Amino acid sequence: MSRWYTLHIKNEILFWFILLSLLPLLVLTSVNYYYQKSLYEEEAKGHLQLILKEKSEAIDNHLSRIGGEIEVLATSQAVKEMLLSKHPLKEDHQESRNYFVNLVARYQLHDLMFVDKDGTILYSVKKESDLGTNLNTGAQADTNLGEVYRKCIEQLETQISDFRYYKPSNKEALFMATPVYANHTFIGVIVFQINISNINELFLNQEGMGESGEVYAAKLTHTNKIVSTTPLRYQKNSVDEDYQFPTLTELPIYKAVYGESNKAIAYDYRGKEVVAAWGYIPILRWGIVAQIDHDEILAPVAQLRFYSILILFFVGIGIVIAILSAIKHIVQPIEKLANTMKNFSKGKKIETSFDYDTQNEIGELSRNFQEMSIALRASQETIQKYADELELKVQIRTQELENANAKIDLTNKNLKRYITIIDTYIITSTTNLSGTITYVSQAFCAITGYTQEELIGRKHNIVRHPDMPISLYNDLWKTIRSGEIWQGEIKNLCKDGSYYWVYSTITPIMDENGEIIEYTSIRQDITDKKRIEELSITDGLTQIYNRRYFNEMLPKMIDSAKRNNELFCFLMMDVDHFKLYNDTYGHQMGDEVLIKVAQVFKNSLHRADDYCFRLGGEEFGILFRAQSYNHGVEFATSLCKEIEDLKIQHEKNSVSAYVTASMGLVIMNANAITDYEELYKQADDLLYHAKESGRNRVVNNEEGEV
Repeated sequence: MSRWYTLHIKNEILFWFILLSLLPLLVLTSVNYYYQKSLYEEEAKGHLQLILKEKSEAIDNHLSRIGGEIEVLATSQAVKEMLLSKHPLKEDHQESRNYFVNLVARYQLHDLMFVDKDGTILYSVKKESDLGTNLNTGAQADTNLGEVYRKCIEQLETQISDFRYYKPSNKEALFMATPVYANHTFIGVIVFQINISNINELFLNQEGMGESGEVYAAKLTHTNKIVSTTPLRYQKNSVDEDYQFPTLTELPIYKAVYGESNKAIAYDYRGKEVVAAWGYIPILRWGIVAQIDHDEILAPVAQLRFYSILILFFVGIGIVIAILSAIKHIVQPIEKLANTMKNFSKGKKIETSFDYDTQNEIGELSRNFQEMSIALRASQETIQKYADELELKVQIRTQELENANAKIDLTNKNLKRYITIIDTYIITSTTNLSGTITYVSQAFCAITGYTQEELIGRKHNIVRHPDMPISLYNDLWKTIRSGEIWQGEIKNLCKDGSYYWVYSTITPIMDENGEIIEYTSIRQDITDKKRIEELSITDGLTQIYNRRYFNEMLPKMIDSAKRNNELFCFLMMDVDHFKLYNDTYGHQMGDEVLIKVAQVFKNSLHRADDYCFRLGGEEFGILFRAQSYNHGVEFATSLCKEIEDLKIQHEKNSVSAYVTASMGLVIMNANAITDYEELYKQADDLLYHAKESGRNRVVNNEEGEV
């Protein structure tokens, strides 16, 4: 079928002139549009990331100033006297109480409280209904105030609670608590009740967010619900009504509450496409998002596109008019000649003379055609007869050949395409019955880093990763040798020492007699998925597993040890006087200490099913199995020594000139474990005993101090 522009020379001339004139302009306009679109999007992402950083830093600075004030207040002699006297409302404390009232006003706090070491609230600036109650046994024991109080006396350092509704104040509240000592003896706790309104003001200030932008935050509840903690622009009363965001992994707020920081074009909680930046505020355990509607960002680009289309339209009209005017003197003679030729081809009589007023090549061609047509007319019928017969035969044969060639070409192309696709994109290999590789695809070579020559003739264990247990491969061979298909996730080793994860399907290949002659494996690359899973369970500072993964693995490892009737060991460890180390050397040096301690643990674990975790702050945990009770104790004692052998200077350490650690070790038969929380509490008590008995030691649950 002919193209429309070849049906008439006028159309063809018009088509090519328009193509050659408008195409460059169209390409240039399109490139500029997409460049401007990308530029606006990237500028918006950078702008939102900057706003996000400013909001986060403002929150950190606000809470840090308050944290510094409460720790200074804890050293005040007047505060210590008030806690020791148990009567902070005495007349001789009036000057101190005035100072506390001014302190609350200066930092825009809601309240300031003193709590004795038994948990009783002795003093409160606001004197609300919680004054005089006990945070261990009273009505506020289960509130975030009670929780932060108990955590403060357990950790013996400043703690911050979640923002949560606090009934005595009838509002959302966050509590900051720090311990107070007198003569190195714990005597009570100072608590600041912080208003959320100060933080909300930061989020309500939408400067730089355009007409549709907003900055908001959310937290992850204990039931894994994502709940709004700041006002939302498009959801009224979001904080008062505890608005829950959709639990969709692609939402920026979902990624933010799980600790991710990034910027991208995404869909928000309304299902609206936005340009967003998101991050995490560790001190509040909040995810934070800054976003502007994508439509608003691209409004200038949309206007540019409109004017570009308008310009193209008028330029196109002008070109068409110019071309039509220019080709008029060419097309008309050609049309006249074409009509004459058409009449001749139909057998009509041609005039012996006809006038062509053009003197160019077209006029000369017309005159030559007239002469030729007269000379050929006599033999036209005979020629036409043979021509018709020959044309018919040629058409039939040509069609047959074209059909046959088309089928062959299509088959070859499809076959070649399928083979190329499989070889390029499918990670596949074939082995003989002994596991020797006989074939690998290019995709297999690409992911492993080996060439086909390096792989063919070798055993498949060339890519076996030491992290994978022998039991998995035993199960694999048992399955496929029985003629069944095996499927599962496998971690493999690359040539350069890196690794990758695949989901493998291994199929036995049978001959006509039903005998297995080889095995074929098809794999799906799941490395990104596994790495994302690893990131979600890895502590960002120390690169060992985090508390979340500890909570997941503890019951699994206990159940596994129960099935094998093995000893189960849980070691809980705390860096001695770590707060003093941070105060002396700075938090950055403190982070380096945690990283080195974590490296000691990683280097000491040699079994694939032994794990080390950062439980929080300077607290670590190790889950491992021991052949005997003495083996478990020796392992823990060696860790304690290796930490001191790092020889990290710690001048404020009371037991050594270097950084040391105290450890609580629980060793027991797995079948005797009935309560995971009790196991954790037992290890925590042993750790506390290790600290109380002098630090830099291991205390276990069988023989006491080691």
